[in-house]
Amino acid sequence: MIDPKALALAALALTTSAAAGAPQCAKQFSFRANPTLNLASVQRLAGQRLSPETADGSKLVVWSFDGEDHPSYGHWVGLALVYVTRGDLGEQPVGGLLLQTPSTASVDLSAAHFTKRSDGVTLVLPKTRGCTSYTLHLSNNGTLAADGVVVGTLSD
Repeated sequence: MIDPKALALAALALTTSAAAGAPQCAKQFSFRANPTLNLASVQRLAGQRLSPETADGSKLVVWSFDGEDHPSYGHWVGLALVYVTRGDLGEQPVGGLLLQTPSTASVDLSAAHFTKRSDGVTLVLPKTRGCTSYTLHLSNNGTLAADGVVVGTLSD
């Protein structure tokens, strides 16, 4: 379960890191941890992609929303439902919604690529105008980071 204080600190860190180096990505993409999805939102899911396994057997699951029919949250639109799983009974998955602005709504997740590294698995989104790399990283201990900000850790 994600600690609200940690989430607030992560939001502050994202704002701080955006101001320090990559404000364009923070303006184009966002990650909302632990959303509540209704059936209407889930039915909009289109394709599922699985990452390679990390050293502890965790996988990053990315379900993109249909490009023409996706949930919206204020000025953000849903790009994908993202979660981490080992497939174990009783685990508490970590996940959330990957959001984008309408101006980046043409991002094609099939062009995103997974990179397996010694410290885990990284999903790199395709470049957009003004944003060179937005990443989701799953470390070998089940920790998920959205653009460098930890959003949660898988627990049993």
